[in-house]
Amino acid sequence: MALAAERQSVVEELGSLTKSIDHIKDIVAIQQSYSGAANVFEMVRVGELLEEALRMPRRRLGAASGDRGQGICGNSPDPAG
Repeated sequence: MALAAERQSVVEELGSLTKSIDHIKDIVAIQQSYSGAANVFEMVRVGELLEEALRMPRRRLGAASGDRGQGICGNSPDPAG
């Protein structure tokens, strides 16, 4: 008997969670419909973007590079690199 009651409680909680998730989905859909900016473009300098992408792993690993030469676009590498 106790197992049946626990099962019923879990089924009710699952139903409540499903309703809550559906409600959140509706809210997100409404907010996205109001945002209106489906396509956003940003001008970037590709060389700077690539250099930053290459610096990120060195920062994360804390590695000090021995090569202090020119960057991809002729820029000096990040001194912290």
